[in-house]
Amino acid sequence: MIYIASTKENVGLIKEDLYIRDHFLANGLDATIDTIDNISSKVLKGDAVILKSIWGYHLEPDVFLNQIESINNSGARLINNYNFLLWNFDKLKYLPELKEVNTVPTLELNLSELIHESDILIKLKAISKLYKNDKLVIKPSVSASGYRTFLLDFANEPSLIIHDMLSSGISKFMTQPFREEISHGEISVVLISGELMYGVNRYPGILYRKDTSEIIEPHKIPQEILSQTDIVKGFFIEKFKSLPIICRIDFLKHGEIFEILEVELIDPDLYFRVLDNNYLNKALSTLLNAIKIK
Repeated sequence: MIYIASTKENVGLIKEDLYIRDHFLANGLDATIDTIDNISSKVLKGDAVILKSIWGYHLEPDVFLNQIESINNSGARLINNYNFLLWNFDKLKYLPELKEVNTVPTLELNLSELIHESDILIKLKAISKLYKNDKLVIKPSVSASGYRTFLLDFANEPSLIIHDMLSSGISKFMTQPFREEISHGEISVVLISGELMYGVNRYPGILYRKDTSEIIEPHKIPQEILSQTDIVKGFFIEKFKSLPIICRIDFLKHGEIFEILEVELIDPDLYFRVLDNNYLNKALSTLLNAIKIK
């Protein structure tokens, strides 16, 4: 059985899940969409579990980690595998490992080490000075879908943002300099089994206006992005001796260079919904072949 893991609110509602299930069924494979909670309680050795619309896993990280550990211990095949998922869980841990590529500068802000709001403000001003930027993007180091993402502008009233951060109940945040170029969107590349499928010009809409995402054909992806993507693939081979089955790498242009914002391995939106039939069929077929190979 191939399980496509979702959440109770998303089961059977997400196009990407449905595309995968229906393509697998049409090719003679047993596939179903179910909640990750149900899957972790009944999965068997030899099954495969694709994490696809489990949005919200970061809200109960310990529960999620227990679920994927249970699936891994069952002998089922996790997509992506357990080691990739653990590596990708905390951005403050994995981003510094990508030393050979350009990443958006990232520093930790641990609220548990700061007693008063004034101490937090002093720390943020010091970080801002290091970045040479009066605007900071602040978000939890374990997060997804723009959860608790703040834009702090020292020209406005930073105490309101600090208050919201403190009231969130989260202690471990990451800080990055705000890039004005984000108004033009991010460029993401989607890889399946290490093969570049396509790019996507995307506007997640957390810090800026939200537009429709558009596919970028592989030959139109900037060469610098392609080169950095190859370096990340080399990193995976060196560290894990393999490539993840599904992967999305998000880039943001800064001046004349591109910086990596995130590498998404846990539950990457692959933007199947923006693809024409040719690209969609190729992506689904590549994924199916990757699942069938053991």
